[in-house]
Parts: sequence; structure tokens; C-alpha cells
Amino acid sequence: MKNTWPRTAGRWCGLCALVLLLGLTGCNDSSDDDSVTDSPSADRTTPDPVSTEVAADPSEPGAFEVVENEYNFGRMNVMDWKNGDSYGSDIHGYIQYPQDAAGPFPVLLFLHGRHGTCYDGWGIDDDDCQNPIPSFRGYEYISRNLASHGYAVISIDANDINDNDSGPSNGDSGSLARAQLVVRHLDEFRNINQMGGQGLSDLMGKLDMSEIGIMGHSRGGEGVNMTVRYNREQLNPHNITAVYRSRPPTTTPRA
Repeated sequence: MKNTWPRTAGRWCGLCALVLLLGLTGCNDSSDDDSVTDSPSADRTTPDPVSTEVAADPSEPGAFEVVENEYNFGRMNVMDWKNGDSYGSDIHGYIQYPQDAAGPFPVLLFLHGRHGTCYDGWGIDDDDCQNPIPSFRGYEYISRNLASHGYAVISIDANDINDNDSGPSNGDSGSLARAQLVVRHLDEFRNINQMGGQGLSDLMGKLDMSEIGIMGHSRGGEGVNMTVRYNREQLNPHNITAVYRSRPPTTTPRA
């Protein structure tokens, strides 16, 4: 059997890093501040006691039950970074979040890499495929776990961009399109958080849009890198506070 532990462990380490960079604690119950202030007379030469407490395993499920909604918000036009051509992309994905919890939940968004889009064969566009490959489901085991710890996790479908970015040898031609897609998903969820709608009104007021982390794998890593730049140029940019690029190519300009 092929040993997949290093790859899986690497993904977990990366996602833990994203959460740490975001500086979030998820959706937890508040507690009183029991901290004690040192008195001036305290003996500051006495070393702190050695803790034998073992940190919790982050891969273990959290306390919350998880609800999932797969959504399709229609279509949008995105642009090729190199030649300026535009083409259509679905605004499709899923969101997982704690069930029966008040929130607000810090937001994480995942963007998959460049893979085939159709089980029926190469060269068949996602829109023409009867059996599409759901690459946006690739991080479901991580997103569900994070949702159980108090996060709202969005994973988006970039198959239409994979169909149009001219192949893996064409550098970062799809990075701008991916950035536009990421920001559009965040726009939609910001509107839902403020006004409800889109069949997701139960999320109204439950998303902490002041704390957003984004993760992309491979070409998705290029996409989230470009998202930082593209987001800054918007009239109402999102507060993206953490970015994690998992094994990105090296062709995208720095954010």
C-alpha cells in the first residue's frame, strides 16, 4: 500500500499554519478572565513550573456538529492574465459550518489546483461533461474537521478555469481568473452575511468577515497569491488576514 502519511501530514501542518496565522480561536464559549497579575514582591527568579500537558490532536473532530450546503450562485466572467481573453465560470462550491451555534465563525476559503475536469476523458470541458471531476471536494476531510472546531469553511469549484487556462505549461495565465473567482465568492458570502438570501439565510450574521484566511494548492496557490493583489484593488476589499500556498508553482508575481 502506498504510504500517504507525509502528504496528508503536510496538508494538516499547512492548514494548522493558516489557522495560526489567522490568529483565530473559532467559535468558542466565552469565559471569565482568571489571569493573575504578578505582584511587585513576587520572586521573579523562580522558574515557571514545567508543564506536562499534551496539546490536543488538531486532526481530532471538534465539539460542533457540522452542516454543509452546496451552492451555485450562477456564472461570472473571468479574465486570462496573459492574453486578456474573458470566459465564463460557475460560482459553485460548498460551505461547511457549525450546526446550532450562534457564531460568528471565522471564514476559511480553499481553492484546489489544476486537475482534469471530466472523468469521461481529457479535452472535454466541464460544461459539456456528463461526469465532472469534483476537485473542490478534495479538502473535504479537512474542511469538515475545521468546521467542527468553529470555522465556516468554503471550498470553491475552479473547473471552468482549469478548462481555459491553456494547460500546465502556460505559466500563471489562470491566476487572475482564480483571484476574481475567489473574491466573487467572498462578495456573495459577505452579502449573505449582511442580508441573507441565496437559500443560505441561516448564515445571516454568522460569518466573521473581519477574519478571512485563504488557502490554495498548486495553481490554486498562484490564485490565492494573486487574490491578495486583486482584492486590494477593489472598492470594498475583504479583510484577508492569512494566506497559505500549498506547493505553488513559482511563476506568479509576488503579492
